[in-house]
Amino acid sequence: MKVNYYENFKSIMFTPLFQFYFIITSLMNIYVVLAVARVYEVGFLPFVPSLITIYQFPFYHLIEITGMICICMQTVRSFKDNQFQLIRLHDRETSIAVMLKQVALNCCVCYLLQFLFLLFGVTLFHSFSFDLGTGYGNLIYAIFLIIRTFLFILVISIVNSLLFYLINDKLILLVDFLLFISISNYDFYFPMIKISNEIQFPLFISGMFCYHNSNFILELCITTGYLFFSTVLCYILYYITIRLNKKMIL
Repeated sequence: MKVNYYENFKSIMFTPLFQFYFIITSLMNIYVVLAVARVYEVGFLPFVPSLITIYQFPFYHLIEITGMICICMQTVRSFKDNQFQLIRLHDRETSIAVMLKQVALNCCVCYLLQFLFLLFGVTLFHSFSFDLGTGYGNLIYAIFLIIRTFLFILVISIVNSLLFYLINDKLILLVDFLLFISISNYDFYFPMIKISNEIQFPLFISGMFCYHNSNFILELCITTGYLFFSTVLCYILYYITIRLNKKMIL
């Protein structure tokens, strides 16, 4: 039978956790756009440079990641408790795949919602006109940051969902907290991997959210490498999850 992902998402929307996420996301976006505007007291930043500055603001990503992980945990709990009205999934592999598709959908919707709040805040507090700033290079880099952040959040959501499924979620939340608190100041918590003065990158994915390299092509290559290995990790965890739970019945 066909799974109704939309109805599953609606069931999460009415949970206290999602409502809390909605409120925190709204307040976080207001705080971030005002904080960035305050730094530039001489006037409002142009529209596109505002987005770039915000996407390099550690607190923004810290709250964003925290909210997404909580939504993932709620999704996995709902599946494990059989709260969704899934109709006779044929096997464990199918049910896990459905869960991950639901996590991906929830992640997409929540990220889009958060991004719309951000656009509203930037338009209201920074610039009333679409201004590229110094040129099209800014626009390309802003699009790159938006896509990179989304892809990293999607990968983290899938990895966390599989770990929530296999291990005690409170333990995973503790590990997440210890890792993602480093977003606020990655260099303070973990060392950078240094190949040369030009080639330096963080060891853990948490350092990639605010990572910047003066060479855009190099930054793009490092980002692609992180996404590749993260995708491989997702597949490994997926097959481990299936193997460990193949005899269980949802």
